[in-house]
Amino acid sequence: MSKSKGNVVSPDELIVKYGADTMRVYTLFIGPPEKDAEWNDAAVEGAHRFLKKVWKLFQENLDTICEVHKTGASYVEPLLHNTEAKELYVHLNQIIKKITEDMDGKFHFNTAIASLMELVNSLSDVASRKDTSSTETQKMAGVALYKMLKILGPFVPHLCEEIWFALGETSSIFKTSWPDYDARFLSQSMIEIAVQINGKVRGKLTIESEADEKMVLAMAKSNERLAPYLTGGKIIKEIYVPQKLVNIVVKK
Repeated sequence: MSKSKGNVVSPDELIVKYGADTMRVYTLFIGPPEKDAEWNDAAVEGAHRFLKKVWKLFQENLDTICEVHKTGASYVEPLLHNTEAKELYVHLNQIIKKITEDMDGKFHFNTAIASLMELVNSLSDVASRKDTSSTETQKMAGVALYKMLKILGPFVPHLCEEIWFALGETSSIFKTSWPDYDARFLSQSMIEIAVQINGKVRGKLTIESEADEKMVLAMAKSNERLAPYLTGGKIIKEIYVPQKLVNIVVKK
């Protein structure tokens, strides 16, 4: 960009319309700092929709996030006995690790924001199943949102500061520490496999790589996310391809 070429983009109008946080997210997400990027006003709308989704998630789960904030690390352990909650926790720790590495010396803000978007999509999926998923899964979503709030802060300071004060804090979120990831849930023994119902992929499971067929099939059949595809039918065939996929054939 240069004034002589007349292609300078003034963000003032967009900041008035969408807010400074939206502009920060879009500018950092547009690409790595060392490469050229083409400005696209329409794409700013996408960043704004992302932040609206984030705001909605925090508002809908504020009570749970407050509970996580007050209880601390001991809040997580009881939730890990639930399969889906544990899957969400593994995903959370993997993303925290990736974002930490993206930020630490690499300054890959665009991929860090992409990872945050991935996590937000996962949490939105959990929120959409509030009536059918377990209490443990919903509480684990609160854990994920609480940790995500601190990670999102450098990118979206105004929104995150407001939520932080809503938790009862009186000092800035930027005086807190960066969230750690739990290395126990980053082991290579944890793998993700697809689950097919009648030949169509309907979900994924995070399992121990050495888990036997009986255990994996039991996890698939007890997974809340897969329940709608199994309820009301009779399972006539179960197939497990080790470390790759589960296929369940249901007759209704």
